Amino acid sequence: MQTEFGGDYYRQLFDDAPIMYVITSQTDNPIISEVNQQFLTRLGYRREEVIGQELRRFYSPDSAAKFAAGGYRRALDNVFVREERELLAADGEIVPTILK
Repeated sequence: MQTEFGGDYYRQLFDDAPIMYVITSQTDNPIISEVNQQFLTRLGYRREEVIGQELRRFYSPDSAAKFAAGGYRRALDNVFVREERELLAADGEIVPTILK
């Protein structure tokens, strides 16, 4: 299986990473194009429930407000800061995370 990651080897590295990774489209309203296994396992979603969804759908209301206030825009402008965010698991649990 060839992927946008350059082949099976890179796909396996991405999926096996011990932290959650999300890849989104680069638009003002980011759509999830890929996630790794850690994201799916920790939050309790299946890949088909996540791919193609808006990123903010998986944020807590508090984190969604920070997102709307320009957090994603800063990332697109290559301004990366360490920020706390809360993700919502499939069962409703709030999962604290740190964006880097």
